[in-house]
Amino acid sequence: MELTNRILLIVSLSSLILSFSGGAYGSRPSPSQFASPPAPVISYISSTPDDAPGSSPAYAPAVSYISYAPMNAPASSPSNGPIVDLDILVLLQKSIRNGIHIAEEGIKRAQQLSGDPSPPSTVKMCLHQCIENLSYARDDLKKALGHIATADNFLVSEDLAAASSDAAACDQCFAEMMGGNHPIAEFDDAITSTSTDCLSILLDYASG
Repeated sequence: MELTNRILLIVSLSSLILSFSGGAYGSRPSPSQFASPPAPVISYISSTPDDAPGSSPAYAPAVSYISYAPMNAPASSPSNGPIVDLDILVLLQKSIRNGIHIAEEGIKRAQQLSGDPSPPSTVKMCLHQCIENLSYARDDLKKALGHIATADNFLVSEDLAAASSDAAACDQCFAEMMGGNHPIAEFDDAITSTSTDCLSILLDYASG
């Protein structure tokens, strides 16, 4: 019952985030929102998707930080086997699908803002980076759904940790470039929260 209540809370919070952010998609932030001092161009890439395009982005980074392992990799791994508690199974799947939807909405938001001529080049660089990172997060969450279906809980835990790491990489770029809040933060936070909470629930269930 405790696990069910926790994942229901995840789904409710994710839906609330989408409902609040939905009205903001059509708005454009003022140029002052993006004001920031000059900073070196840095690229933050947390993982590489299977279907990554071969062409290079127009914004060539001076430095690239590539993480080959999820930053939030679980300290322990769950044992493989089907999730026999149907309530937990269905709610986990629903929560992960919600995370996929949040990632897709975040990508749309970043694409919309990147087309605005007002943000400075450093902000646009991070927006392009976030499009890439959120695409990775979406793909990792889709992989998690597939691995739930094949009862490979170890890979599910790896996928969830990778999605959280992907979202954190978007935040890291803006933290380095602007040092604070940014227009994609709500999507990053929602993906990180959903991924880490689902991972915690999976580990609790597998060890129970």
